[in-house]
Amino acid sequence: MDISFSIASQMLRLGKNAAIGPAPWMAPVFMVHFFGPALLLEFLWEFSNMTFTLFMAQEPLKKGKPITDQANDPNQILMLGLRAQNETPKNMAFWELGLITQRFDARRQSIFFESDRKPASTWSQILQVCLVEISSINTRIHNYTNPPPPPKPASLEPQQNEIKSLPRIAPPPKEDNIFAAPSPTKTPRDALEVGLTNFAKSIGNSPNSPLPLKAERQKLLEYGSQTLLTDERRAKLQPENIQGGFKGAVLYVIGNPYMEMFRSLFRNRATTVVCGSPYSRLSSILYAIDALTNLTLASLKEDTYGLVQKDVATIIRSFATTIKTLDRFLKTLDVHWTDVGFSEEDRKKVPEVNAIVGALKDGLRKVLVAWGEYLDSVGLSKAEINEAKVLVREESQMAERRLG
Repeated sequence: MDISFSIASQMLRLGKNAAIGPAPWMAPVFMVHFFGPALLLEFLWEFSNMTFTLFMAQEPLKKGKPITDQANDPNQILMLGLRAQNETPKNMAFWELGLITQRFDARRQSIFFESDRKPASTWSQILQVCLVEISSINTRIHNYTNPPPPPKPASLEPQQNEIKSLPRIAPPPKEDNIFAAPSPTKTPRDALEVGLTNFAKSIGNSPNSPLPLKAERQKLLEYGSQTLLTDERRAKLQPENIQGGFKGAVLYVIGNPYMEMFRSLFRNRATTVVCGSPYSRLSSILYAIDALTNLTLASLKEDTYGLVQKDVATIIRSFATTIKTLDRFLKTLDVHWTDVGFSEEDRKKVPEVNAIVGALKDGLRKVLVAWGEYLDSVGLSKAEINEAKVLVREESQMAERRLG
């Protein structure tokens, strides 16, 4: 590129007063040489992005088995990934957990068998991690709908250890009334001081000032306030009217379909609150719901120690509470003034939130059906059982309507 610029600067140099003539015959060659690397760079970026996307979309398996199977303690490595601070390994760990609970019976059974692990059994640790991922939805919604109060202003009380001020090098400012009549002059210096003071006070005099105004200026101010500044013009200068006019102009501009990027859409705001920001937790939440559902169903045959039975009530309560919180949040979330095309039907058209609600209701339905005859003995009250059944019944009716 440096060689091209050096050659082009010699061939295409023009004087300050020279007229611009037709492009030289070398111009197309240099344009191809300049734009060629830019096009290759753009191709490299697109190819790298596509390759990375295809690579990250592959399941966390190696030779058809979970990638943690090769470790000495597979479940311990899996739990380290579930607690990772980095988003990528954490998402992959939740993905692997979901696959283990669906396809790999031996690894799924090992979660129930490892009851002597410290500080808690493998099942208890996985349960805690998954419940935290699900309950984080409720936490984010609560923090959004109930923001913390603003911090209190700093106290103005003097501190105990006050810093000593520097020695005064000038007399303190006068505290007497500056609008009071001046004292009679005694010397020419005092007369000059009084004259300069009166001249300075007369400049910029306002109608609210106690100092007298000249008649000409008083007449101009009265004419401007009564004749030019009418009531209609005063109303237009009110802050709310100015703000309304500004909003109207902005809405007219962003109402164009090509200006959607400048709108604060209901779907985007709801997804940001529910799934988190700046990185979405959607995939981890769905895998956590599926993992708990599959482990709870499989525990009826595979949990020989009865570890899951005491936590079934907690799982059902968590699912039901999150479903109600999401439903209430979508109904009460305010609409931003820039969302010009919003309609009430859009409250139900949030795919990311609908995916979470669908997974929660499907998991709750499966757990209620599988544990139906044991629900009275797992710590659930009649009211909680009926409430969970109502949530599932509504989902079943909606599914029947869609099929019908």
